[in-house]
Amino acid sequence: MTYGTIDGVRVLTGLTPDDISDDDLSALIAVAERWFFGEVFIRVEREDITDRAKTKTIYRLTHTPVVSLVNGFTPQPGDVKVVGVNLNALALSDFQRDINVIELNADLGLIELESAPVPGERLLATYYYAPVRITDEDITTAVNLLASHLATLRVEAPGTLTIQDLDKNALVVKNTETRFWDAYVQKRNAILGKARFRRVVK
Repeated sequence: MTYGTIDGVRVLTGLTPDDISDDDLSALIAVAERWFFGEVFIRVEREDITDRAKTKTIYRLTHTPVVSLVNGFTPQPGDVKVVGVNLNALALSDFQRDINVIELNADLGLIELESAPVPGERLLATYYYAPVRITDEDITTAVNLLASHLATLRVEAPGTLTIQDLDKNALVVKNTETRFWDAYVQKRNAILGKARFRRVVK
C-alpha cells in the first residue's frame, strides 16, 4: 500500500506538473515512505526463537505488530529473515542456513517455517516492528510532508541531489531547510510520542 499521494503533495507545495512531473513525485513519495518507516519502525536483530519442541515449524516473535520497510503494515513472509545456527555442525558450510518463512500473521507475530530445525540448531529471526499503533491517515500525512520537503528541495535546488541520491544522502536532505521539514519532524514525533527514541533490539 502506498500512503502518500501526488495530489496531497501538490496541494501542500503548490507545485504543478510544469514544476515537477507525476513520475518524479511518485519516486519521491516512495523514498519518503521508506524514510518514514526507517525512522519509526524498530529493527529486531537475530532474536532467538528456538523452542524445546525441536520438530515444530510455527513460532511466535516477541514484538508485534511485525512490519516492513518496503511493505509497511502489510508485511510479507519474506520480510522476516530466519537463520538456523548449528554449533555442532561438522562442516563450516552447515554452520548456518537460511530458513524460509512461508506464512506470517503480523498482528500476532506468528510465523511458519518451510522446515523444522535440525538437532542442535538455534533459530534466529530478524524483523521490524512498530512501537506504536499508527493510523493510515497519520502515515499519509507524514509521508506527504516529507515528500513535499523532497519535492521542494528538488525544484529549488535541482543540482543539490538527484532522486537516486536521496536515500544515500540523508544528512544533506535533513540539513537543507524547506518549510516542510520541521512540520514532518513534528508530525513524526507526535505519532511516536514517548516511543520516538529509536533503538535496536537484540
